Amino acid sequence: MKINNSFGVNNRYTIKSVLGTGGMGTVYKAFDNILKENVAIKTLNKDLASNESVKNRFLNEAKICLTLTHANIIRVRDVSYWDNVYFMVMEYIDGVELKTMMKNLDINNIKYIYNLIKPIMQALEFAHNFTIHRDIKPSNIMIKDNIAYLMDFGISTALEDSVLNNNTIVGGMGTKKYVSPEQTFNANDVDKRTDIYSMGILLYELFTKIIPKNTSVQDPNNLYTYNKDIPSDINNIILKMIESKPNMRPNSFQEVLNIFDNIDFEDAKNKEETKIINNCQSDNNLDDYVLIKEGKFLRGSGIESKIPIEKPRKPIYVDEYYINKYCVTNIQYNEFIKNTKYKIPKEFEDNLKNKANHPVVNVSYEDCIAYCNYNNCSLPSEAQWEKAAKSSKNNIYPWGNDFDNSKLNIAHINSDTVEVNKYQNGTSKNGLYNISGNVWEWCLDDFDEKYYKSGADENPICKNNTNLKVLRGGSFDFVATSARTSFRFNSPSGDFGNNIGFRTVINIKAK
Repeated sequence: MKINNSFGVNNRYTIKSVLGTGGMGTVYKAFDNILKENVAIKTLNKDLASNESVKNRFLNEAKICLTLTHANIIRVRDVSYWDNVYFMVMEYIDGVELKTMMKNLDINNIKYIYNLIKPIMQALEFAHNFTIHRDIKPSNIMIKDNIAYLMDFGISTALEDSVLNNNTIVGGMGTKKYVSPEQTFNANDVDKRTDIYSMGILLYELFTKIIPKNTSVQDPNNLYTYNKDIPSDINNIILKMIESKPNMRPNSFQEVLNIFDNIDFEDAKNKEETKIINNCQSDNNLDDYVLIKEGKFLRGSGIESKIPIEKPRKPIYVDEYYINKYCVTNIQYNEFIKNTKYKIPKEFEDNLKNKANHPVVNVSYEDCIAYCNYNNCSLPSEAQWEKAAKSSKNNIYPWGNDFDNSKLNIAHINSDTVEVNKYQNGTSKNGLYNISGNVWEWCLDDFDEKYYKSGADENPICKNNTNLKVLRGGSFDFVATSARTSFRFNSPSGDFGNNIGFRTVINIKAK
């Protein structure tokens, strides 16, 4: 259909724009010329309308939605057939998909996230009297004025007897990341607990920005591995929701809601903040850290390099922080694994046995974030890393302005990593070991080759929602020029290798 064209009997609707397209058809924003308001019109692709199973699936959605009258379920007003097109008319919500909103959602605001998603769980508790949704995912939830609305029961199965049920397409339903194990293996053999599983995966993602793998394949990590603010009751109920076996999950959304509603979010947050403050003030906790005082440094390269992504060179202000003298070691990472049951990196057991005090490697960006969240620390921002590496003299190399291959592990000088406290003669002026060479080090920032031209001049952290993350420092098997304190590199967040590790910082909170 064309924009501004009339549609329907007596030209009732005027098409305004396309809201979305998919395999089944297209959703349009339209104006109802009788009721004088905007509506959404979902059409069935004409090429599919001749397929009885597909047509019945479309009509099944309309039939079910006409029976669902809940404040947080987008209403279907009518279903009809006109000009060889099957279509349904729905309530129009002028909002954004949860999928879009999640990009900037603060995972530590536990109470806000729960209050946002609670109406969807209430809507599903109501809907389960009639149907199973079977496709819970962020793009099927609309947000307007901080109120969430559930839509798209297109692959749902009515609980009542219906001729439509006998023709509903089964198999391959749902969205892979969120679909329950039983729905994957036998779409016929599901009940409302399949929605509980999918919502559990969504909640896990909302609170951690991580989507666990199908839990029949791999046990998920505790949520507090990725988000230290998660209360244990929330951690436990979400893990229960995503049990691979349906009989291990809660029997209803009301059971889940009861757990959440009994949590004192403010008390849980205060207890966690007290724990973090105590840890950060502990002398033992800071033994291996050095203080980098607030102030400016010259970010980027000077005449020593012509690489555009290191330009322009300019003064950048960074708040005071602590940075670890050493990269995180295999023995330190092993403590994290033992306490959290986090997944074990590739070749880790051999490295732990033979290279206990070498930097841990084969860790992705997400693995490092999990470690930091558990240990109340952070990856350094790219600016923090560079300021610490340059020290107060803005050195080209950590030790000075002249390259010296006796001061670092780079360019195949050694065939592997070395212990984190080796090359004392190559430490930075503030005492950081192997800040250049040995292993690449993950930084907190997303990588943007033009960020130096447009980013902030105070405490910059690039967050442009890309999958590329910043790497700094070079590695034992990389070119010598990467040892420069201004050298920038990157890798996808899920990547890992035997030449990638990390060190941590502790940010000092304002008093």
